[in-house]
Amino acid sequence: MKTPLINLMTIAINKVTNSIIRDFNEINFLLNNPTAALNFALTSNVRAQRLIYDDLKKFKETYSAVFKNLEIASNKDESNFFIISGIVGMKNFSKGIPNFCISVALERDSQIFASVIFNPITNEIFYAEKGNGAYCNNKRIRISENKLKDTSYHTTATDLEYLKDSKNFVGNPYISNCKALDICYFAASKINNCFYAEKSPIYDLSPSLLIASEAGFLFDIEYDILENKKEKHIIKLSNKEIR
Repeated sequence: MKTPLINLMTIAINKVTNSIIRDFNEINFLLNNPTAALNFALTSNVRAQRLIYDDLKKFKETYSAVFKNLEIASNKDESNFFIISGIVGMKNFSKGIPNFCISVALERDSQIFASVIFNPITNEIFYAEKGNGAYCNNKRIRISENKLKDTSYHTTATDLEYLKDSKNFVGNPYISNCKALDICYFAASKINNCFYAEKSPIYDLSPSLLIASEAGFLFDIEYDILENKKEKHIIKLSNKEIR
């Protein structure tokens, strides 16, 4: 069941979905010019973020916001921050690959309190509010312990940097270039593990990590949404660590 906060975030996402899909279709005409395609994608992302925030402000006018490029819109209430990413999976989007998502989350008192992640191509919407469980298209999702003993059947979402550093990698590697969706699919038990090692802000993964947590995964990662943390970190999510 969607709470009023989840409904508010979902409505804001829905209002930009058509324009993002339209822009994604336009990208196909720019693929012979990668620079132009990327600039077009970045413009689409910024426009979507602003439209989402403008819509959210109508109902939460005192809340602040932080955007994908770490631009901050400070407001009266700095204990509540909307985390808005118009396009997660920018590399895929700019190359016309249909594996990306729109992400909106709320950080309350330095913790992710609610998240909505929407894949406009597959029409999958993942959402969670702290203490209320995780859902995909209004159905409750839970991480289930995979009982297959043969790990060759395990699918592990990862990145190239982790593969280069890991000498004893087990399972079938899956590099999607959209970690937020990877973790949502992990929460829905479609992926067995997620192993990442990349220099990127932890805030980029925080909304989907709440969904994994509410789906039953145990982990503890500290982050500060206002700090641009660029140090290398390793994130490991495995379905062996469920509650």
